[in-house]
This record gives sequence, C-alpha cells and structure tokens, in this order.
Amino acid sequence: MDPRTKIRNIAFLDPSDPGYRKFVEESRLANMRIRESRGNRAYSDLISEQFELAVREWLKPVGGTEKRILSYERLDRNQKYITRYRELDFVIDDRDCIYLGELKVSFSTSLLRRAYRQLSEAMDVLGRTGKKVRAVLIYINLSHENAGTTVNRFDPDFTKVQFMHRSVNGRPYDFLHLSPVEIFQWACENDIISDIGLLELALEEARNRQSDRASKRDLRSRNIPEAEWPPRLRGNKSSGKIYRYGRNRTAESQIAFRLKEALGKRNARISRIGTITAFKHERGMGEVRTLSSGNLLFRVESFGSDPSILPERGMVIAYGRKIVTEGGQFSLEGCRVLSSTDDFELLMSLLTMEASPNSPWLMDRKGVLGGGLTLEMLKQTTLQIFAGKGEQRFMDTVLHYYDRLLLDDHFVHFCSYLENIALPLIETDDRDMLEQTLYCHFFANIRPGVLFQVWKHAAFRYIAYTDGVDYEIPMEIILQNREQLNGAHWERIAQYSYSQVIHQS
Repeated sequence: MDPRTKIRNIAFLDPSDPGYRKFVEESRLANMRIRESRGNRAYSDLISEQFELAVREWLKPVGGTEKRILSYERLDRNQKYITRYRELDFVIDDRDCIYLGELKVSFSTSLLRRAYRQLSEAMDVLGRTGKKVRAVLIYINLSHENAGTTVNRFDPDFTKVQFMHRSVNGRPYDFLHLSPVEIFQWACENDIISDIGLLELALEEARNRQSDRASKRDLRSRNIPEAEWPPRLRGNKSSGKIYRYGRNRTAESQIAFRLKEALGKRNARISRIGTITAFKHERGMGEVRTLSSGNLLFRVESFGSDPSILPERGMVIAYGRKIVTEGGQFSLEGCRVLSSTDDFELLMSLLTMEASPNSPWLMDRKGVLGGGLTLEMLKQTTLQIFAGKGEQRFMDTVLHYYDRLLLDDHFVHFCSYLENIALPLIETDDRDMLEQTLYCHFFANIRPGVLFQVWKHAAFRYIAYTDGVDYEIPMEIILQNREQLNGAHWERIAQYSYSQVIHQS
C-alpha cells in the first residue's frame, strides 16, 4: 500500500459482525466462487475448509481469536472514506505482537508464491497503528510423502512447534510446513473434524495429480501432441478458487468509452514507428523499415542536435513526419529512439495491432506468440525501454498500464506479451516471483470484462489460477457477453451448474 494513502478506524471484527455481513451480501457477485466446470468440488478444497477450523482451534490457547476480519476506512479519489474489509485465515494476538496468518492446503507449492503477498496489505494497514505485526504462513502439504524440503513436526502444544524463518523482499515471515496426517488425527480426536475418511481421499487425489503431472512432463519431453494424450490428462481438474471483483458497470462503460477514444487517436500514430535497417555513420544517413510506408530514409540530424541515444542498426524509432527530398524520395523528421518507460504506451499500440479475433497469437491456447515484423519490434523495443532499469520500474510501468489504460478485450494479448516477450528479457533475481506478482495484481484488481476474456481464452493462469482447468464464472458475466459466444463456448457452459438456467434466460 502506498504510504501516502490515508486510512483510519482500523479494527478487527468477528465474521458475524453485522456491518461485515451486510457488505458480503451487498457484494454477492464480488464474492462468488469460481468452480470447476465438472460438478463436484475437489477433495483438497473440501479438506482445506476442515483444516481451517482445526488450525483456528489449535491456536486458541496462544491467543488465536475469532476476530480475524480486518476493517478500515480508506480515503478514495473523491475525498470520501470508504470502509474496506480483508478476511484473514487466522489471527493471533499475544499483546506484544499481532500475527496475521495464511493457511494453504495443497499438493503443490505453487500457491506459496502468492500467499505472503496476500498478507502484505493487511500488514501495511496494521503497521499504521504502531503495533508490532508479523506474518505467519502454514502450509499443509498433501504431497508430504514426496516433499523435497523439511517437514516440521506437529505438536498439539503450539508453543513447542519450531517455525522456519523466511523473508520476501527483506520482510520476514514465519513458515510452518506440515504433514496433513498428524494434525488431521489430532482434529478428529478432538471432534473438530468428523469425516475421518476425507483425508485418505484427499491424499489419493494428490497422488493421482502428481502422477498425472509426471506423465504430462514425460509426454511433452517426447513432443507428443496433446490430442494424442490419454483422455484423463487432457482435462485435469483442480480445486475451486475465490476471486474478488466488482466495479460500477455504468462507470466502467464510460471509462471504456473514453479509453477507446484515446486509443483511437493514439493508434493513428502507430504507423510512425519503424526499425533501422541500415545506418552509415560516415555519411550520417540511414534507412528505416516502417509499418505502413515501406523503407524510408533519414539523416542523423533528424534526431536533433544532441540526441540522448544515437541511432544504430536494429533500433526501433518513432518519427514525427515524412517529407519529400530534393531527389523526390521520402525522408523522416522528428526522429527519436524509443528508450523511456513513457514509451510503453506506444509500445503497447503495436500490441493492439494484433488484438483481433483472428490473431495468430491466440491460435495456441497457451498464448504462444506468432512471428513477423511486429513481434520483432516488440522484442527490440522492450529491450530498449527496460534495459538497466530494474524489475521494480518494469513492474510499476506494467501495473500502471493495466490499471489505467488497458482495454479488457486486449488483456490476454497483453499477458501473452508479458509471458513470452517481456519477462524473459527483464533483469531479475526471481522471474517466477515477478511473474506471479503481476498475475496476483490482476487477480486482486480483476474487472468483469477481464474475467470474461480470461474465461473465453481459457487463460486462467493470467489471474494466478491453475492452468489447464476450466472454471465456472458468474452467470451474469456470461449473459452480459453472450453475443461473443460460439458453439464451443456453449458446450463448455453446458457442463456448468447454472447451464439450465442460462439456456432458459
């Protein structure tokens, strides 16, 4: 959270608090569950709810409290304070320190990449109170039998458990890696969990998923087409996830209209971009291959008397206009090398050229980009803009563009660019973490139109969900966009829990 953001009235509430319940009811769509398309919920999803109850009971003797809904008022752009809520899996208040907790129950460690970041905003808010705050992450590993890292010993006395100490970007947190067996048995013995057969079902499910993952890796390594895979490997299921979204539709429509107008004006300038194909230093002349006018000449003087970056072969440039030389040829004026983060918007205008229903970029469900002149220009311009600027500058630029300028219809192309072009070129110590940070931001700030595009192209990984899985999205979003649906989309919807209702509407 930006430290300049004004907040007040910070408090912890019980989940039964009337104000919080009213918020939940009024935000029904914003709290809908994205479910698997094939009906029954996964055992890992079911057992995680039981483990949440067990962990909260386990923590009561050390200050675990039911007041785990963080409430605060935040000043918005209209200079009005709006009440915000953030639900935490568990909270421990031992007077000297408040421990904010996140519980993850899974067979895969991929969820851990974003777990800490889910706590970061709550920590920033509580930090304003002057109280000591610390993050706690408990990971119950359904694949503990094959764990490659230390599994901590469970003890009914929480004070005797040995946590591991880790950090993200210099901020520490306490990490506990548990086998599900001992804590499940303890919960059953204390009548916290009554379905004693649920654990074995969840463990068997985890074993099958790990086996399927290994089989998929083997098939991919042997370059076997997915169409030739066993049927069970083509549509592997995963547990449902929760997402939050919610915007005023009228306001969003007005914003989208203004953005389309702005982009229309900006796209008129797209043709004024090109790649230097030749440059002779001794003559101070060169040639640019443009997107719309073929090859054009330029002189080094066209870059100004003291350009910050001298032109070189292969660079992508923008130019102001083209003129006719005395010899009857076209030459360029007002040239500059694209090298500032302010040029990112212009770079994205190249991307919008490919954002059409027939774009080859979407022929591959996984978002593998096609080739061509535009693709090479995207790569080169990305290098020119972000070379030596660091991952934080890159992240700030990308998130600003998503929040303020990106049209919903272009979201999948935008993420395809990030995944296949930008991220491999950015200097970073942890590329996976950088990628997940971006996707988690999209998840936390999702818009209905973006969610529809994610569903339409089966690109759930771009909002930090398990890839290769089909999820239900709210019926209202399907109905709002039904004119974009084709036969294949309706076949997917036929598997959903609301299929009968939607066909009748």
